[in-house]
Amino acid sequence: MNKRWMLIVAAAMAISACTNKAIYDNVQSDQRWRCQQEPPPAQERCRQQASQSYEEYERERQELK
Repeated sequence: MNKRWMLIVAAAMAISACTNKAIYDNVQSDQRWRCQQEPPPAQERCRQQASQSYEEYERERQELK
């Protein structure tokens, strides 16, 4: 039971260590990878959509509040 509890605590700490920016960056990275799977004409448009910085995203998000 102690090992299970330690695993739960370690997982919780790892999850809480993720910041919003880190999550956003990972999602953007995944999106850029997915853009490579698109046909060539759609790749550039896809990459443009996936190139918004976290700061731009956060600014737009705050404006919507």
